[in-house]
Formats: sequence, structure tokens, C-alpha cells
Amino acid sequence: MDRMRKVMMLTFGRTGWRRHELLAIFRRPEQPLNSTQLEASFELQDGQTLPARGWLESWDKDKLLLFAKSQAGRSLRSSPRPQAVLKRLDPKKAVPSCNIWGKPLAAKPARTKELKWWKQVENRILPPLPRSEWDLLKQLATGTADSRWDVPPRRAPVATTQLASTSTSTLSGGSSETWAWEKYLTGPMRVIERPNSRRFKLPLQSRTPQHAIPLDGPAIGYHNYTPRFWRRLYNDMWQLSSVIETKTSSGDKWDIASISWGGTGLKPLPPSTASLEFFKGLDSNGNQLVRPEGEARRAM
Repeated sequence: MDRMRKVMMLTFGRTGWRRHELLAIFRRPEQPLNSTQLEASFELQDGQTLPARGWLESWDKDKLLLFAKSQAGRSLRSSPRPQAVLKRLDPKKAVPSCNIWGKPLAAKPARTKELKWWKQVENRILPPLPRSEWDLLKQLATGTADSRWDVPPRRAPVATTQLASTSTSTLSGGSSETWAWEKYLTGPMRVIERPNSRRFKLPLQSRTPQHAIPLDGPAIGYHNYTPRFWRRLYNDMWQLSSVIETKTSSGDKWDIASISWGGTGLKPLPPSTASLEFFKGLDSNGNQLVRPEGEARRAM
């Protein structure tokens, strides 16, 4: 189960090289649509100077920060990345205005603190998936995927008999059983006796209890993978993923409302009749309801 979950984390870009690939595409600035937008990006206000170029200037910091705030507002269970805290996602608080002596902070340590803060923000981000992959993950999590995604049924293991004798012996009926002693001379004992260990045995459905040996039974750590198990595992991946919707009409840039996260909400079970009897005569806050005078006398 843990290994299959790790494979899904790598496949859907929650960890590993694919996460870095999706993150590199996501943090890339959007190209200007026309020459007017290109000229506006190079215009400087009065008193401004052209900033020094580095790896941080090649990031779309506004988009990265907006997505980090959207992720911090979610309760991501079993996330492989450190949880982002909303109150700490303020770039103005990343660089102090003064040093410990009360003087203005120098440009080089201020730049170092800024780069370190943005690296920490990037380390917490789970990048969004392409729309096609996110829709497929949703269908697998909700059980509405096509039949070609169904898990094939497991083949029944073939029952095998085990030689109980440890040497060549002649039985009373005249038949003989041979002991393959050559493999004990050519191979290590731990490899030869490994198939007899319960840890590596598969469950034999055809074996009856009366013929079972003391160490017989299903393999240790053996898990039966059911369709419900796969839906729950896909749902864990789905609630860790997101997709970028179309831009809103508020402007050229999208906002937090255009980020959709996966996951199904928890639906509480309806109360039983016995539970309703326990809360009879109480309101939603647990206070006792005022009964009519005649009914109160009958209850006494």
C-alpha cells in the first residue's frame, strides 16, 4: 500500500522529478500578448532603476504567491510537502527594514533573505495538474471512470504439495520419494527455505484446515486490493491536486476563485432511531425545550 501510494505520488507530480517539471512550467511568467504589453513591462517610473536580473526575476511571483495562499487555505491530509501557513505568506515581512543596530538593512543581506523566503514558499507548493489529468483523477476517485480503468481480477493461486520427507525413503506400499539434496549443496539455506516461510506464501483457497500445518495460512503483510481500496487511494491523490480554471472577468490575471482543488466532502451518516430518542426534547444547542404545562405534569 505504501509503495503504491509512492508510485501515485510520483505519477501525479506530488513528489519527485515531475513535481519540479510542473512547478517550472507553473512559475514561468506569461508572455505579453502584444507589443503594447511588452513596452509597458519595460517602462520605469521616475526615480526607478532597472533591477538586477537573477533566478527570482524569471519567476511569476504574483502567481506563485496567490497559489500558495490558496493552498494554505486548504486542509491537505497526508501532504508530502510542509504545510503553508497563511499568516506567514507576506513578502513584506520576509525582509526586515532595520538590522539589530537599528540601521537600514544592507542590500546584499536583504537580497539573501528575500531569495531564501521565496525558496521556502516554493518548497511548500503542490503545482496544479493539467486539466485532462485532473479530470481523469476525479473520475477514478469517484468511481465514474471508464471500464478500461478497472483493476483486473486476481488469478487464483495454484495449490502445490510439499514434500515432507527430508531424505530418500522407501514407503510401505513400495513407492519412493526422492529428496532434491543437490540444491542444498549449491545454494544458501535462506534462499532454499524461503518459499516455506509464511511471509512469502500466498493464500491457498483449496487447502482444507485438517491438512494445514502449524505455520500455514496467508502471507504476512498480504493485502487484498479491492475497487473500494483503489477509489480511496485515488481520492487521496485527488484532494492533493488542483487545476487552474479560466481567468475571471476581473482582469487579465486569475484569482484564488479560479483555482479548483479536488476531494470529496465528508458526509455524516444520518442518525439512527435510538440516537434521536436520546436527544428528544432538546433543541440544536442542547437546551431543554419548554413543554406545555399539562404535558409537564404528565411527565412528572
